[in-house]
Amino acid sequence: MLLSIIGTGRLLSNPIASGLLPAFHARLSRDLTNIGLGHPIVFDLEIVDTTHSYEPADGIFTVPVTGIYVFNWNLMTKETSGMDTTLTSSQGSLGYGFVSNADVWDNGGNLVMAKLTQGTHVWLKKVSSYGSFLHERFSTFSGYLLTETD
Repeated sequence: MLLSIIGTGRLLSNPIASGLLPAFHARLSRDLTNIGLGHPIVFDLEIVDTTHSYEPADGIFTVPVTGIYVFNWNLMTKETSGMDTTLTSSQGSLGYGFVSNADVWDNGGNLVMAKLTQGTHVWLKKVSSYGSFLHERFSTFSGYLLTETD
C-alpha cells in the first residue's frame, strides 16, 4: 500500500503495515554559514530514514502516519554566533531551541513531543536575526514515531 503525500509528489510505503516505524537522523555534510532567517535548516546528510519520510534536499520531514512523534535537534555554533530556532510544522510551531551567543563555541537544541497528523510537514528554522554559523559534525536533527494514534 502506498501513501501519496498531497502537494509533495512523495510516495511513502505504509510503515505500520510493513512493520517499520518512522525514524530519521540527519546531520550537516559541511559547516553552514549565512543561514537564512525563517528558512528550513537543511540537514543534508541522511544517516537513518526507515520510511523515506525525511528529505535531505529541503530538510523537511513528512509525517507518514498519524501519531505522537519525538523530535530532537542539537546545534553547535562558533563564538558570538548563537541562534534561536523553532521546530515548525504545517500545523504550527512545535517547540523552541536556543544556542548561547557567548564568546565560546556552544551547543543547544531541544527535545519535543507532538501529536501530528499524516501528511504534516516538520522542519527546523532559524528565527533570530543573529547567528550565521553551524558546525557540520555536531549539528543534528532526528525524529521518530513514539506511538500511532487515531
